[in-house]
Amino acid sequence: MRRRFIMPDAFDPDREVIPTPGFGRKIEELQRAGRYRTAIEDILRILDRDPANQEALFLAANILSIPRTQQLTAAEPLTDALTFDRRLNPVWAVCQQCERSWVPNSVHLGSIFGGAQLHIMNPIGQQCPTCGYTLCHECLKQIPLGLGMSIYSHPCPQGCGVDLTAPVHPTGRRNLQFSRRPQRVTHVFIFREGPIQPDTPYIQAFLETRSPDVFESRPKIFAVPVGQWPDDVDFYAIAFLLEKGVTKEMIENWETGTIIDDNGTKVHVVKLYASR
Repeated sequence: MRRRFIMPDAFDPDREVIPTPGFGRKIEELQRAGRYRTAIEDILRILDRDPANQEALFLAANILSIPRTQQLTAAEPLTDALTFDRRLNPVWAVCQQCERSWVPNSVHLGSIFGGAQLHIMNPIGQQCPTCGYTLCHECLKQIPLGLGMSIYSHPCPQGCGVDLTAPVHPTGRRNLQFSRRPQRVTHVFIFREGPIQPDTPYIQAFLETRSPDVFESRPKIFAVPVGQWPDDVDFYAIAFLLEKGVTKEMIENWETGTIIDDNGTKVHVVKLYASR
């Protein structure tokens, strides 16, 4: 049964995992050595060929679950560019209210461990077993409590007639990065909400995490402050590009999207690609 708030490609701990001989051991050895970056890069190469590979997603979830403080002191800490990689979206759970995301403990259940049961005393979040609606711990605490109610006793806000429960299963995560295409990127336009022009360090950090592929092409990059955010930002961007001499043919081969940056600011990005 399709659950409304669970993306179709979300990792399912109950699905059968078919191991690739030697691959799991290799990733575990890299993990024990603190070489998290190399391990994730090896996993991403598998996901390039098979995006739904359950073993690769499970091994990725193990590494992404490692506490941040442990990752920072490792031989090869994970970068935000790897953590945000859209190929890893299936293993994340996302709060429907604040959009906080985390890798839930339920990824360690299912067929790979013989269907072990997990009882969580202080869950990071809860989820509706019917529709998949998910709330993190902080958002659960903000819900008014009735007489005799507990923070861990809330009916599904979608009217499913059941309480939110733990453990949470992966919901899948919306894209935090732009796609990677084989064509060369020729131009990048960054429209940021607010009157202040984005500076070079901001642009560098933003693209390293949100679209790291652009540096391979060495495109022309333009940063544009947007004092009043338009209702139709794509229309706004097209008008700006045409005014700057970008042709309609170039605009036909583009990628565009809006992302909320780490400061909570809207950023609209336009990537133009070479026709060949």
